[in-house]
Amino acid sequence: MPGKRKKRRSHDAPGNHKRPKVEQQTLIQHDLLRRYYTQIFTLREYIIDKLPIRSKNNGKKRWIDEKFDRGEVAKTFTEFLDSTYIGVTQTEELSQGYILEQWDIFAQKFGHQKSNKFHCKRRQQNEIVDFSIWLLFSKKNSSIGIGQHLLVQGYRKSSEFYSCNRQENDNYSIPGLTSIYPNSYVNSMKASPWPQILAKLDGYGEKIMLDLIIRCGIFRPVANSPCNLYQASGFPLDQAYHIQSTESKQEMSTSVSPKQEFRTPSSIRLIRNRLMYARPELNSKGDIRLGFRHTHFFNRYSIARESGEDVSRIGQDSSYILMFIFPRQFGLHNIFSSGRDNSQSIQSCCHDKIREKEIKDKFPSQNSIKIPKRLRGKPIALTERMLALHKKCSYRKLVEYYCPASTYKDANFKYFDSNTKEMINKSIEPTNTLSENATHERSLDEHATPVALVSSFCCAVLDNVIPPNFWGTTELQIRNRRTFYRNVDQFVKRRRYETLSLHEALQGLQIKNIEWLGSSTYNQKLCQSDYSKRSDLFQEFIYFIFDSILIPLIRTNFYVTESNLHRNQIFYFRHDVWRLITEPTMSSLKINLFKEIPPQQARKMLSSCALGYSQIRLLPKEQGFRPIMNLKGRMRKAGSRLVLGRSINSMLAPIHNVLTLEKKTRPDLLGGALFSVGDIFTKLDRFKSGLKCSEPFYFAKVDVQAAFDTIPQAAIFRLISTILREDKYTIGRHAEIKLGNNSENAAFNPTKKWVANAHFPGDIATFAEKLNSSIAQRKKNTIFVENMTHKNFDRSELLLLLSQHLRYNMVKIGDSYYQQVNGIPQGSVISSTLCNYFYADIESTVFSFLRPEESLLLRLIDDFLLITTNASHAKRFIQTMHEGLPSYGVSVNPRKTLVNFQITINKDEILRSEKSTFPYCGCLINTKTLDILWDSAKNKNTVANSITIEYTRSPGKMFQQKLLNAFKLYTHPMFYDQVHNSLFTILQNTFNALEETALKMHAYISGFSLNKRPSTELIIQALEVLFHNAEKIISRRSRGNKFRRKSDDGGDPKKVHEFHIRKGSVEWLAITAFHQVLMKKPTGFTSVITWLESRMQILYSRRGRALEKTIAQVKIH
Repeated sequence: MPGKRKKRRSHDAPGNHKRPKVEQQTLIQHDLLRRYYTQIFTLREYIIDKLPIRSKNNGKKRWIDEKFDRGEVAKTFTEFLDSTYIGVTQTEELSQGYILEQWDIFAQKFGHQKSNKFHCKRRQQNEIVDFSIWLLFSKKNSSIGIGQHLLVQGYRKSSEFYSCNRQENDNYSIPGLTSIYPNSYVNSMKASPWPQILAKLDGYGEKIMLDLIIRCGIFRPVANSPCNLYQASGFPLDQAYHIQSTESKQEMSTSVSPKQEFRTPSSIRLIRNRLMYARPELNSKGDIRLGFRHTHFFNRYSIARESGEDVSRIGQDSSYILMFIFPRQFGLHNIFSSGRDNSQSIQSCCHDKIREKEIKDKFPSQNSIKIPKRLRGKPIALTERMLALHKKCSYRKLVEYYCPASTYKDANFKYFDSNTKEMINKSIEPTNTLSENATHERSLDEHATPVALVSSFCCAVLDNVIPPNFWGTTELQIRNRRTFYRNVDQFVKRRRYETLSLHEALQGLQIKNIEWLGSSTYNQKLCQSDYSKRSDLFQEFIYFIFDSILIPLIRTNFYVTESNLHRNQIFYFRHDVWRLITEPTMSSLKINLFKEIPPQQARKMLSSCALGYSQIRLLPKEQGFRPIMNLKGRMRKAGSRLVLGRSINSMLAPIHNVLTLEKKTRPDLLGGALFSVGDIFTKLDRFKSGLKCSEPFYFAKVDVQAAFDTIPQAAIFRLISTILREDKYTIGRHAEIKLGNNSENAAFNPTKKWVANAHFPGDIATFAEKLNSSIAQRKKNTIFVENMTHKNFDRSELLLLLSQHLRYNMVKIGDSYYQQVNGIPQGSVISSTLCNYFYADIESTVFSFLRPEESLLLRLIDDFLLITTNASHAKRFIQTMHEGLPSYGVSVNPRKTLVNFQITINKDEILRSEKSTFPYCGCLINTKTLDILWDSAKNKNTVANSITIEYTRSPGKMFQQKLLNAFKLYTHPMFYDQVHNSLFTILQNTFNALEETALKMHAYISGFSLNKRPSTELIIQALEVLFHNAEKIISRRSRGNKFRRKSDDGGDPKKVHEFHIRKGSVEWLAITAFHQVLMKKPTGFTSVITWLESRMQILYSRRGRALEKTIAQVKIH
């Protein structure tokens, strides 16, 4: 007889059973979410994990087996369970026991009665959400940042927070809280299907739902792009430090602060952009000071210890220098373990003035300074020796020796020859560039000091200032110095966006036998702790040399800038040379564009105008300069030398967002404006498809001189006043989070971007609806987080902001303030939009004779292109533009005008293009068929200057991705559209794109030293991936084109854009392009060339006949 079944104990509950293990394969492997949460589940998996094994009526099995009601509603419910992501963190800030305890108190105090009936579940879900908001506002949880949780946005505490009685109806307010503005997150968490989920969870629903809402992050897929997510509840992902610890996933907590992170040398980048655009320092006579600035700590401190004094009794100045070199040892702000204070600096490093204030605050007296044991003795002596060497160093002689300006000197010791002086005298014109009429002027980059000489100068200064014993003794000293100077050379020679990590700066340096790092004897074996401490000290020392000696040295002696022509290459101009070649241009700007403001009036204007002032710099062109106003920079607040204010562009964001909204809703007001080069295709294709007969095309291109500097301020203000049609606008913000380019390396954090969008007051669309319709389009693997804090702006408020920007734009040049009296500020976030609206008004009034059925007028900022079948209209357009439009301030540069027909203006024949293609904005437009080709010849001489080499610990790993990214740059759909372009054009564009990619690959590899270049196997592997995916990349970009043309048969418009060139043809083009490039410079690529030739033979043997048409069509250079 079988035994009786053991009766289940009545007190069985979810907490009395061990949670079942969720299989590893059921976890969501979402890379981006895994950076912030310890566990990622679908909603179904989360519920299964939370339900006890012996839940009532075997509910756990029911959730696993999907045994729900059938029908369309059930299908939607199931999809919701499987598409909703739940992020879980291990946090003790709000324990589950505490939450349930407070839930009972809340229910009793405010009249909640538990009920399991289904018709009450909606009310119960509402109460759970309201309780969650109430709990996050309680005093106990004020330390975790209640303002950060998405559900509490829009609520504020009232005085009756703990004593309020709630109403017995569904439209109650949360006890003690006031709603300032609606919160869509709260509404969505109360809406279907959450009440249905609560009902199906039976008696375990409250516990699971409370834990889900308060302790977890909830994410939903965007409807039209499931690869994107938006956050529906939880602590916002854009406030990542509340829920992430980058060092260890086991330590994740909502209270983790980024200031607690420890940075390794490989993650510390030496901030090379600090080299750029430095102002010279002048002495009392007005001459340029060389060496270091007078505010540099080398010049502020001196040797305090008298000769023969005991080492332990050092002076205050010597101890201060030690704090600058080794701030981490004194517990000061440092690059290794400290965060960044955005209110004082935009850099990770610590400014000298901020450092001094920090030292004085922490060590108010000399007696409070305690020197760490490792820094006593030899480190003190070497530090004082370094100060003594600095006092003896003749920086001017070193500059003159290593970076001479003798090639520019004349009898008066001015750094120019007679031809250069003549060029400068001709340059004083009422325009924003130097004269381009002279035929004998020297290129501006010839005035720059060669980078090799700059590197030699820096190494010479370091060799004279840094005591040799800092590097060790005997052979170790020689080897370390040679290695370090080689690293300095790399730092100086790298391109604009290339960085040098501290790990690279330490490469090759040996620290074991450096005496000042420790007390152990020579060649003695070191324990791990001793070696680690030595490494910490030496890392701080090396960072100090780059950050506090090398960078200030370059800034004080050279003006470092990029060029408009050379892209990423940077140039080093001696400050005295730069001052002389820019002084005429700056004088011209002060006369024609600005007026000087007396100091007292300037202070008054700055106090009354919120926008503040900007600074101006000159960007070298081929034969002149372009003034650039830095409106992105954050200036110091008035009355404070340390605290940074907001940038002008950030304050102009509201008017920029509103103009962007008006631009999207009424694009017809912008005429032929192009917002990117890709817009050429959209307009050109529509024009071509609308032509009724095949007539010859007349092309005319003109360039407006000094476009931004000649727009009348009053006219543009009146025009924008008519464009802003609403009395009120609302601006909302959201965050976009996605993985960076180095997503395979956990050390790299995801990138975050905060985007603001304006909308009309009557727009009631939810954030999810806006994602579906516009925001998430063309986005991939991105998480969106909405900020519920919306701001309203009156039309009058926006116009006042615009008026201040136009009429009271202040610029600081040297120590003087100037006000812009002509034109609009260049470099502003709204400058291009204002320019587009202004020239669109010219288009609609002056050129109203152009009919859209026969003419197309394109305009990219100030570059006009007219394509028409009417010859008289083309001539009238050229005649009108060359005569000028004084009321609009428009005049053109005759030397930049280009046509494809014969025309004479004022007895001067306009430059005519005899070719079959017409150049415009980096493209070539066929003058007979309007096919669009990529202008490959334009960039061939600047390929080496256009790349940015990724110098990482494993540079080969990034090589393949760099190669694919280089090819993707040339795969815009306009080059491969089979309806607009002919087969020859498509094949030629494909070959040109692959040839440019090959040139970039060769330049990229050549940029590495021989021992760090990618191996032949890695190059071949990367090429195989490119050859295999090239056709797919082009096809994907063509199908994803935002411009949709209807097919003739009414079919899918996507099919019209498909790329129909065979994969074998694309591979042949790729092999030919790479073989042609590498054969010109075969050194180091012999094996790769052999592999390409063998692959070509195999491909031709398999698909020879199919390739004959491709070979015949393509023009190989």
